[in-house]
Amino acid sequence: MPFSRTWLPRISAILATIQGWPAKEFDRDAVARIFTLRRRAALSLMKEIGPVRLRTGRWAIPRERLLGFLHSQAKEAEIELARKQRFTQSLLAADASLLRRPSILLAPRKVTTEQREVYAAGLPESVTFKLGSPNRLVVEFSTIEELAERLLATGLAMNNRLSVYQDLLEPRSQQRNAEDQAARADMEYFRNWRPD
Repeated sequence: MPFSRTWLPRISAILATIQGWPAKEFDRDAVARIFTLRRRAALSLMKEIGPVRLRTGRWAIPRERLLGFLHSQAKEAEIELARKQRFTQSLLAADASLLRRPSILLAPRKVTTEQREVYAAGLPESVTFKLGSPNRLVVEFSTIEELAERLLATGLAMNNRLSVYQDLLEPRSQQRNAEDQAARADMEYFRNWRPD
């Protein structure tokens, strides 16, 4: 199983550390310390880079080989950082777009078309509900990362306004209202109950 490259966002600091390192070779301990990896992950990284055996019998990576490897990984690091920034921005945008007015949270039982548009305002771009039987959630995306970001933002929007979306997507029947009233009566009974 390949190890994740958790060190990619810190690649510029790692390069600076390697260039200032006093030794010309980097053994497992040095790789683990510089990349902040555990023993097995450090060994896996060394194997990928291609260590050489020293006269002492230890395995190490020459400075030039390690620097060459890191320079080749710099492009991947840029892509990873850009992806994380897009993801963070989409989360912040989703949180900022959520409506938190009390009037919306106390949604009426009969939802008009205008109210549906207002309720859907908390959803991220390119995500819409198509009401019908069955209801549909439509998500437009170009990449898997966009899909994941939009689904997570949709989940956050629905979590923060769950009752609104329940009323929009699951119209309550009279039976369900009766069940809710019975459950409230049970809760009231136990709240006021005193043991003998």
